[in-house]
Amino acid sequence: MRPLSKVESPRGSSSSDIWKFNSPWSIALQATQCTYSNDPAVIAQYQKDKLLHDRWPGRTVTIMCELAIDIEKHPCKFPLPVLIQHGTKCVAPIELIRKWADSCIGDNITFNEWPDFYHELNNDLGRDAVFAYTLDWIEKSLKLLTSITIEVTPTNL
Repeated sequence: MRPLSKVESPRGSSSSDIWKFNSPWSIALQATQCTYSNDPAVIAQYQKDKLLHDRWPGRTVTIMCELAIDIEKHPCKFPLPVLIQHGTKCVAPIELIRKWADSCIGDNITFNEWPDFYHELNNDLGRDAVFAYTLDWIEKSLKLLTSITIEVTPTNL
């Protein structure tokens, strides 16, 4: 058995994107549109969108699991300021995201939890507060960056 570099159809050489999402090798998500946003207008748009689906190809799930294991084993080091924001009502458990953010190396990492926000912070009813916070963080980070020199080497990229 050889690893697949892409999803292949047992029905022949069809590479239809629709088939990939309905294949026997795709995995149903445990989330609904309500899991991603608390804005009824956004949820209605999701429900109307024919390109959205409740399945991920098995390969995508494998990649996500491998990435989760890798970042758990190897703390990230960021040479530049990093903003990590996350809603507490989310498809990814907030405890794991918090643990990962705490394991990152450096004092230039800002982790901000948004209570009662969902996965897509930019699509929640309180998105204006998220955008205002993000803009403020960017402006403060740019002021800090103008006063320091960051050496970029192959080892810290």
